[in-house]
Amino acid sequence: MQHTVLAVANWLDFKSFNLSNPFKGAMKRYEQYKKYNETLNELSKLSDKELSDIGLHRGMIRSVANEVYLDDREA
Repeated sequence: MQHTVLAVANWLDFKSFNLSNPFKGAMKRYEQYKKYNETLNELSKLSDKELSDIGLHRGMIRSVANEVYLDDREA
């Protein structure tokens, strides 16, 4: 739950709000949040063995998805 709250709080960050096109920033944040959800869903589909093969365990999935989301925001 905490990760979801953090992701939503980051999504609502208005630093990228642009008065000339107010929807551009919102659409960018939406696309970034979509990537977060896709990463979360794809990693969740993997078995414990597959996760182990890539050096992860199930408890790390949200953290990894959040890193992808935050890295995309900084780019």
